[in-house]
Amino acid sequence: MTLRRPLAALFLIATVTLAATTAWAAGDIARDGKGRALKGWDTTAYFTAGKARGGADAHVFRWRGALWRFASKQDRDRFAAAPETYAPQF
Repeated sequence: MTLRRPLAALFLIATVTLAATTAWAAGDIARDGKGRALKGWDTTAYFTAGKARGGADAHVFRWRGALWRFASKQDRDRFAAAPETYAPQF
């Protein structure tokens, strides 16, 4: 009887960890209230311009359940060709 509570706690921790890992592996990206990744900032600009640039509604790409915005068509195309290269690494 004294082992039931620790085993139940261990089971709960394992279940929560598995669920969180599964969600991460599925590729969920944090989104703002409008479904945008990075609150609409252009993620490729950090690599190409060396600074933050706001994205535009005219240049969007949907990846891993989020809407990614870009300052230019070139940035969007660059991201679309290799999203893992430009997406934030957590």
